Amino acid sequence: MSSCSNNSTALPAASITASNVTNGTNGNTILNGIIPPINSQGVNGDFFLNTATNTLYGPKAAGVWPAGVSLVGATGATGARGVTLLTNNIVVDTPSSGAYATLKSYSMPATTLTTNGDIIKLKFLIETAGTTNLRFAKLLIAGNDAMPSIAAANYLNLLILEPYIELNVIITRLSNTTVFISYSALRVLGTPWFGGDSQYSFYEASITVNDLTNNSNLIALQGFTTAPDTIVCKQLTAESIKI
Repeated sequence: MSSCSNNSTALPAASITASNVTNGTNGNTILNGIIPPINSQGVNGDFFLNTATNTLYGPKAAGVWPAGVSLVGATGATGARGVTLLTNNIVVDTPSSGAYATLKSYSMPATTLTTNGDIIKLKFLIETAGTTNLRFAKLLIAGNDAMPSIAAANYLNLLILEPYIELNVIITRLSNTTVFISYSALRVLGTPWFGGDSQYSFYEASITVNDLTNNSNLIALQGFTTAPDTIVCKQLTAESIKI
């Protein structure tokens, strides 16, 4: 009788040796700062953005930064001029009694009327109260009378039946030192006007002002009344229209 045996011999573990791996090439980057780059910054192939001037430098080559290129394009064509709202505010009321005093004023910037034909529109809301008809209003520009054609009538006479008046003024540039002014007024309360002896719609063909391109011109609405009557300007708005 014979017997069988199953003898096995263990094989040695395989030995695996990795080959040397070649390092990859370093990447490049975009540096930034607020002054031009110096050659000690960055490596070849890098870019540099000057964020203060929007200038791009690069790629750096042979250790030197090339001249920068501006990312800002040429100035575009001038667009059509639109309407610019200069101010729309309510100032503290200033009553006048016994003499003309400024109710509201607006300092017109030198950039407002720069070209002949430019316009500024003013709107005054005037409130009066009292028992007499001795309530008047006038306009000054740079200290000059802007309503000389009605000066003899003591300017605008605001009657008892006119507790609220909307005075609209359109000033058009004629030259650096002269303007054309048209006036119209709207009675907010009371019966419509029928003309009479008072002028509520008129114009001034030429009013002298300070040099419009070099000086601000103060536009002042003044009022006059006698106690106990009062006159105040509740609101002033100004709108500029450029041709």
